[in-house]
Amino acid sequence: GHTLQGIRGPVATLMRVPAEYEQAIQSALGTRLENIVTERWSDAEAAIAFLKERHSGWATFLPLDTLRARPPIKAARTPGVVGVASELIRFDADLQPVFDLLLGHVLVVDNLRVARRLLSERSGASLLVTLEGDTAQPSGAVSGGARQVQTRVLAQEREWRELPAQLHSAEEALSSASHSVATAQSEIDRLQRTLREQASLLAS
Repeated sequence: GHTLQGIRGPVATLMRVPAEYEQAIQSALGTRLENIVTERWSDAEAAIAFLKERHSGWATFLPLDTLRARPPIKAARTPGVVGVASELIRFDADLQPVFDLLLGHVLVVDNLRVARRLLSERSGASLLVTLEGDTAQPSGAVSGGARQVQTRVLAQEREWRELPAQLHSAEEALSSASHSVATAQSEIDRLQRTLREQASLLAS
């Protein structure tokens, strides 16, 4: 088998995004959620050769040894500004260059009114994104509305991560329920024995 080395995984699986920021982060990243992080450039090159060989798609790789990200911007402490996107999520420390690159110049704001105000303030952001996922670019272009297909990549990631804990608590509930059933059953057995004893006493 052809095993690929040094694959850390798609960006979507490498960060923890609080539920209230999922729409903003997902909108800011778009298809870059599928970018694949690798340890080294050579790992990316091998993976690309593999895709070509199998005619199995096209991907963008982010090799940790060659990524160059500008330092993230600082968020102005003004009403309506939530923060720099890369600071609103959690990820392993060695992935800092990945998230500086992808989200270090994205400002999350409350709404488009705030975005409009910031456009004239030279925030240094390459993208402004609202909590609902609408975006504004420094050029003045603004995007929003209702997507035909509501993608829930990040929500699904979170649900997958929460599954083991939910499964565990379901198992605990089940075992305590079956414990109660066992207790009830032994109580029934005891009562039936008592009844039988009394019946035999009466019969004698």
